[in-house]
Amino acid sequence: MARIICGVLGVAGAIYFGFQLYRHGFQIATAGYLIVCSLMILVAVSSRRRSGADDTLKKYRKYYENHRATFRIDADGVDMKLEGQKNHAHSKFRQIYGLFETERCFYFVIKGKAYYILPKKALSPEDADALRTYMQQQCKKKFQFYAL
Repeated sequence: MARIICGVLGVAGAIYFGFQLYRHGFQIATAGYLIVCSLMILVAVSSRRRSGADDTLKKYRKYYENHRATFRIDADGVDMKLEGQKNHAHSKFRQIYGLFETERCFYFVIKGKAYYILPKKALSPEDADALRTYMQQQCKKKFQFYAL
């Protein structure tokens, strides 16, 4: 919606101020307004729709829903293998940019929109505490807790 408004105002302003420049000759203020309107048109046309959370969720559901994932965390880093897939994901501890946690899951952020999600129900409370401590030591980062 913002792109449409920006484009309409940009076109209307470009027409109006362009006509004013043509009719009255060069005036610095009018030329400045014309440039601003041209930039508004450029922003409206060049803005691409970014993939939103809904698109990302659909993508992850397609690949991960109803598939069992196996995690292995050792001295080399974090491995995840998805049931039915030939390849596996591997990240060294230095490649993990963030450690996050909710009541239900641990999240290991790798890059951009890539992350590992480990449900806490797959671990005993003692194992969850041990994992939290181990990951913080290896990644040299603290878990950030988010209440959902």
